[in-house]
Order: sequence, then structure tokens, then C-alpha cells
Amino acid sequence: MQEIRGTINPGEVDIFVLSGLKQARRSMSRWKPLRNLDPVLSLVPTSVDLPELIATYRAEVQRLAQTAAQPLVELPALNDKTFLAWDDDSGKGYNAALEFIVPQDGDYFLGASGRLQPPGASPAAITACCWG
Repeated sequence: MQEIRGTINPGEVDIFVLSGLKQARRSMSRWKPLRNLDPVLSLVPTSVDLPELIATYRAEVQRLAQTAAQPLVELPALNDKTFLAWDDDSGKGYNAALEFIVPQDGDYFLGASGRLQPPGASPAAITACCWG
């Protein structure tokens, strides 16, 4: 089991590394923010070009917001295409609880953002337990 302690900064995606996960094992990440921030979690292998992935994803979200009749309905399909796994509200209340099967041995990036953090807010402290 790995425990991650850190902060989620307003308006940013904060990245944490899950090290040494084993193929075909079920893994889970449960987030416990110290205030209401509605975290969203996403998972990608550490082999991706992270800055490029984030830039492309943000551009696609903007495209959806501008062109889709119902962007929030279409967003899950974009998330499924972009990330190995992701979660918004499967945990208690608005917390995220990401559960996934590890596709191959290795390290993974876990991205976290807090939707309910107003611009200019101080970083929110979080604790996450990841196992698998």
C-alpha cells in the first residue's frame, strides 16, 4: 500500500507517481481532501509525454465546451479516450475513488484536480491511499 500526502493547487492538475504497480492486480486510490473540493482523478503510464497529453486534453475540453450541444455528456468519452482510468464522484460525497486493473508492471502518473476550488484559493491538503 502506498500513501500519498500532498496538495492540490487551484486551477492546476497536480501529478503524483504510483510506483511499482503489478500487472493484473486491482488497484484503488481513495482521496480524502481536508475540505470540499470535488477531486477528479486520472491515470496514465509514466511513458506518456505528460505536458503534451495535458495540453491536448485541455484543448479538447475547450473544443467540447465551444462546439458540443451537451459538453458534460460528451466529456466521459474524451476521458475514456485520454486516460487508462479516471474518476470523478465514485467516493463518498463528491470524492473520487479510482479503481482499475493494472495493465502492465510499472509506474503510473496519477493526476488530481479539485473542481470546487475557487481561483486564488490556497492549495488544499489531501491524503490518498493506493494499493494493488
